[in-house]
Amino acid sequence: MASVVQLPSGRFRAFARVKEMKAAQVFERREEAQIWADATEKRMRAGRWAAPTVKREDARKTVQDGFAAYVQSEDWLRKAEVTRRVELRKQLPVIEALGTRYLSELSADDVRNYIAKRRKTRPSRAKKDDKEARLSPDQIRLEVAALSAMCNFAVERHWMETNPARGVKRPTSNRRTVRLDDELIGQILAHPKVRDDLRAYLYFRLLFSTV
Repeated sequence: MASVVQLPSGRFRAFARVKEMKAAQVFERREEAQIWADATEKRMRAGRWAAPTVKREDARKTVQDGFAAYVQSEDWLRKAEVTRRVELRKQLPVIEALGTRYLSELSADDVRNYIAKRRKTRPSRAKKDDKEARLSPDQIRLEVAALSAMCNFAVERHWMETNPARGVKRPTSNRRTVRLDDELIGQILAHPKVRDDLRAYLYFRLLFSTV
């Protein structure tokens, strides 16, 4: 099914999916995104669509290479300064654990193994007598979110075919009942009561870009 959602950055992510075939791409304008999504879905249904392949020279890019390029990109610069500062810290343990892995070979099992390893990790500030201290679910979840954001960036540039972190279940905390993903944020921003009220629209844009 073809669809378009607005991202917190103000850009638009287009989706196309028919059975097991799926593709996504980001555009500056909603009209361009909708045209691409409809055309891609039409090719899928007609059997004329093929998943983009990773170029030979890009197949050797590592997770560390991906993060290095990501933090120099326009996608990264569009994030709020506080968001960038926090996310940079969350990238460090991911790079330490997975930095030498090739993006083209990174799998969902690698992400699951990373989560399992981090679940057993003691916080650096834990008291010596607290033998049961472990990293919080929020910490691990944000680390995986940082990896997923970079993978989305790499997929758009065809450095890898799919985002292996997207379908992996992430640790959750008891302090929240739902996680706002890009699709839900886009739906909120596109709602007529928000879209037609400038103050409401600016409020939600500010909220989603800083929290």
